[in-house]
Amino acid sequence: MRKMNLMRTVCVAVCVTLFCCMLTACGSVETKPGETVACAAFSGEAGKSYTLTGPLTLDFSQDPAAAATFNRIALEYELTAPVRCVILYTSAEGEERSEEFYLSETQTSFSQLIDGYLEGAQAKQLKSITVEPLLAGECTLQLKAAALAVQEVLPEVLTIENDHYILGVDLSMGGGISMLEDKKSPRDDIENLLNNHDTGRLIQQSYYGVQSHEDYENGSYNGTVWPYNPVQGGDLHNNCSKIVAVECTDTTITVVSRPLDWALNNTPTFAYYSNTYTMMDELVRVDNTVLDFSGFPNPSHTQELPAFYTISALGSFVHYGGSDPWTGGELSYARDLGFWSGNPDGYFNLSPDNTETWCAWVDENDYGVGLYTPNVELLVAGRYKYNGDTRSRANPTNYVAPVAYLALKPYTPISYSYLLGAGTVEQLRASFAANKDFADNADLRQTMDERFDYADIHFESEEDLAFFGASNQTELTYENGAAVLTATQTKGADPYIALRYADNATELYAQEYPYMVMTYRTAPENSESADITELFLSADVVRSATGGYSTLHYLKDDGELHSDIIYLGEKDFWHGRINEIRLDYFSLAEEGDTLYLYSMTLAKDEKQAQKLAKSQLAAAQEWLGE
Repeated sequence: MRKMNLMRTVCVAVCVTLFCCMLTACGSVETKPGETVACAAFSGEAGKSYTLTGPLTLDFSQDPAAAATFNRIALEYELTAPVRCVILYTSAEGEERSEEFYLSETQTSFSQLIDGYLEGAQAKQLKSITVEPLLAGECTLQLKAAALAVQEVLPEVLTIENDHYILGVDLSMGGGISMLEDKKSPRDDIENLLNNHDTGRLIQQSYYGVQSHEDYENGSYNGTVWPYNPVQGGDLHNNCSKIVAVECTDTTITVVSRPLDWALNNTPTFAYYSNTYTMMDELVRVDNTVLDFSGFPNPSHTQELPAFYTISALGSFVHYGGSDPWTGGELSYARDLGFWSGNPDGYFNLSPDNTETWCAWVDENDYGVGLYTPNVELLVAGRYKYNGDTRSRANPTNYVAPVAYLALKPYTPISYSYLLGAGTVEQLRASFAANKDFADNADLRQTMDERFDYADIHFESEEDLAFFGASNQTELTYENGAAVLTATQTKGADPYIALRYADNATELYAQEYPYMVMTYRTAPENSESADITELFLSADVVRSATGGYSTLHYLKDDGELHSDIIYLGEKDFWHGRINEIRLDYFSLAEEGDTLYLYSMTLAKDEKQAQKLAKSQLAAAQEWLGE
């Protein structure tokens, strides 16, 4: 990773040369897949609509305005469906280069800085743009305006400031936040409150998607097969995500980035992240949007909103965990947290009635940095190699992520906002309380299609695999009426997959469903240890898998079909709204061990459970032709 330039720079105008023409609509031109058509869009001579059923290449070789020096291309358009585009251009050195971008029908404008922008790269001739629909059927594209520009090369770390803060945004790492300096800090030994040790250590957007898909090849991280994971800063190899666009004023910075896939090596994802950073009097506001073009059936997952890293010196975690928010109730402190991954002590469930969802990392005098994301469900926090270091580049760090369960839905923008601040706990709480209604973050609450009924989970087609959410060390496939769960690795945590009951169209309550019926069979070639399932039961204030809130069930590992009745009502914590059941389908397993799951159904009493067990077993036998 390149050395960061921490100079404090005031934003200035970014465009020094601009070639732009508005286009006049001339009716739609029917095109054939693979066709190339001459286009003079940058001269405004051929503003047309194009109807596509396959790839179309717009040739600008005869457009005089396309023979211009530029490092940024901008388009205004209308679309009826999402498309993938590839631009072909000649670099300033005379080399032919190509770059990819995506356009959405939910937007009407797009701009992209060329590769190497931060190093001063420029182009001298735009040759063509190839447009390809991402979905089946016709797609209509109308170009309304086109521009080539030379944008000023901004410093790698772009800063804005007011009387309270200096905020630093690292353009070399996808535009994530790398610096927050508190001008009113009581500590002279701290300049930057944030950790920026590597591409993963920023305040940044990061989302988890599909675990397995025929069009996706997983990477591995810490010995675990990793899901699709666009990370704003870059990947685990310290490759940096690309800045696509950047604009700034004295009080705001807006960036758009194309994140890399965390567990792969220098591999761009299909997503775009946008962030707008705005200086307020006592706080910093951050507005975020993600738009993913992967087309993957990304499941509901615990999402970091955002990922947040501080210097080690702020070693105590504080939040409000009660159910009477914004009334000055007692705060909870965790002063000796360990590493957050898989650590139940680092999971702080939030009551559904608790809207006071801010948190902070502070020192022994209650001074530190705070974060407030409305409409989240829990907080995950912890410390890594704690040593009290005040350096932002040090390896030790503290982490927190406000978490909600949501799916990264393809072609659909998801937006949310959060606030940052520094000061004492009392000051932070007062500032957040004064701005508690600044955003509702409505996009963080998703519900499933009404045809998915979590009280009666069965798998009639591959589409029904959408019942599942987050998974670990698991390959999920479909076969003859069954969800096929295969352990891909067994190093570290157990293989598991989650069923996100809170996504149900109507709320389900544990006390109404004391029984569960599970219809399954194990693979005959499984290892001898693959015979115990652990169900983590999350209901009421327990929002996700938590130690001490589970039940064990012994599987019949003879390779035959079985419908087992599991009594959940004996657990005193099984009450309130059902949020999630995490199925650790083999507590002990070897790679390749497989469970065929045909159904998981909730029952209101023992008689109904026995009736369901018979009917579901018969249904599974029918699938297998028995």
